[in-house]
Amino acid sequence: MPTPTERLLADLQARGLLLPAQATALADYERQRPFSLYYELRALLYLGVTLLSGGLGVLVYQNIEHIGHGVVVAGMAALTAACLGYAARHRPAFT
Repeated sequence: MPTPTERLLADLQARGLLLPAQATALADYERQRPFSLYYELRALLYLGVTLLSGGLGVLVYQNIEHIGHGVVVAGMAALTAACLGYAARHRPAFT
């Protein structure tokens, strides 16, 4: 069963828009190029961050009377300051 790329190349070749040598070169390129995991890893990262923030939100919501509002606000402020400090420390030089 031909792949969608092979079907497209065959269609373009049948219409006379693509020479056989060009179709062969394009098919070889498509077959040999590496597969990128960028979008899959990015989606897993977003999913992980969403699940973490949702889980922590539920945990804090269910235990707010034991923890206290001040501790939650202080924790968020400390985490924010740590993130800003990390970003300031690892920023690229001004150009």
